[in-house]
Amino acid sequence: MSLSRLTIKWRRGQLSKLHKSKELVRSKHIRAGKIILKPSEETGEHIPYRREEVIIILKGNGLIIIEGKKKRVKAGDVVFVAQDKKHNIINDSRKGLVYVYVVAVFTHHLSFKERHYNKHHSQEKQSHKHGGN
Repeated sequence: MSLSRLTIKWRRGQLSKLHKSKELVRSKHIRAGKIILKPSEETGEHIPYRREEVIIILKGNGLIIIEGKKKRVKAGDVVFVAQDKKHNIINDSRKGLVYVYVVAVFTHHLSFKERHYNKHHSQEKQSHKHGGN
């Protein structure tokens, strides 16, 4: 089963827009994925709680808003998002925007609830990968 899928991300009680994502790496301390935003799509505002994130723009251009500060981004740009900083990526262009994100996950700083969710999500993914429901 391909990791490529359409996802809806749940962020603090709100659903972000539908976008295509592909998880590239998921380990104990790092997560990375590739996101494809069609014109007028966005990831939705979210906060990397106790996590740092690097965003690498591969194709296209758009807008990233970090803590209310807007910055234009284009292919080749690398953006650092410090922990606990609210941000959103918006494709306000007429072409697709493709980027890779890399998130550092500091498990010793996670709450019990967050560790339990991460463990359950990882087990569920393994079950699907091996043909389980």
